[in-house]
Amino acid sequence: DRTKAIETYTSIGKVAGKGKRDEEARFRLADVFLQMNEVDRAVDTYRSLIRDYPQSPRRDAYAYNIGVIYHERERDSVAVMELKNFLITFPESELLPQAHFTIGDAYYNMGGYDSAYVWYYSVLEKYPNSTVVPEAIDQVRFTLEALGRGREAVAVIDSFMVRNPNRLPADSLSFKKAGILFDNGAYPEAIVEYRELIAGFPQTPLRPEALFQIGRSYEYINQQDSGVLTYTEVITDFPQSPAAAQALLARATIRLYNRAWDQAAADFGLLLGRFPESSRATEARFGLGEARLGIADTAGAVAQFRIIIDSAGSAGEGDLIFTDKSRLMIGRILSAQKKSDSALAITAPIVS
Repeated sequence: DRTKAIETYTSIGKVAGKGKRDEEARFRLADVFLQMNEVDRAVDTYRSLIRDYPQSPRRDAYAYNIGVIYHERERDSVAVMELKNFLITFPESELLPQAHFTIGDAYYNMGGYDSAYVWYYSVLEKYPNSTVVPEAIDQVRFTLEALGRGREAVAVIDSFMVRNPNRLPADSLSFKKAGILFDNGAYPEAIVEYRELIAGFPQTPLRPEALFQIGRSYEYINQQDSGVLTYTEVITDFPQSPAAAQALLARATIRLYNRAWDQAAADFGLLLGRFPESSRATEARFGLGEARLGIADTAGAVAQFRIIIDSAGSAGEGDLIFTDKSRLMIGRILSAQKKSDSALAITAPIVS
């Protein structure tokens, strides 16, 4: 009962007077106000703690919390003001890196990407050993992408690695660099970066995902054969990895597109057998139905489409698309068999 908690924490201060018990009670009281979404009362409570306990080792945390409260409730201009005041008032606080990062977040939310970049980058420059550095690197990347300068993030990571060679796992940073190149359409360069990662760190757990991304890169530059070979490497060398599930679907899709029906059917079937709980299982089953049609196995195709339709009640929003597509496919098959009434019946839920 939050009302009871408010009464309890308030009474502690009245009975005990100022001291550790009162400070702790007010701190807990602020948390209760936040749970009730009583923002102003929570902020007022933190301000009273800062005022009444000038020697408290937690004063900086109280001030920082005020800024975070406003940020989390999308009052970002106020959050920036509060956090900048925090930086001035508590220049020795251990929370300085988090404050810089949160100011960057606030500017990002307001669309002030240039300012956001400055504050995120300041974390890398001033606090390279902070726990928020990995997040700051990611946000520098997203901010530069929002500014249309996404590839510059590669240079930022390179610079950070030179200045702080042992701060973060080099394979992780190399993977980020390759991802930046990929996301900005520099697929040949991404392939090189992923290959260097694999060569430089042969035992990295990122190897399966790096290989999968190489396969995707080959697809984007219309080198499907190289893509298939790379996907096969993932499937063979890392058969139970999440990347293998993605690689199976990608290889099957290429083979389906190229009308290699038997190979596509085998890949889709392997994916469903090896990864039955995959989030892409419904998509794979639909592909298997299409491949069955390609090899003139109409009954087998209909069986796959009906499984999708029958499981629609437990399907996610994305899977419902394949439910409708399955109804359409069966409808076309029935129409071709001159079973117009049945075709209309199976497709009726789509119209309704």
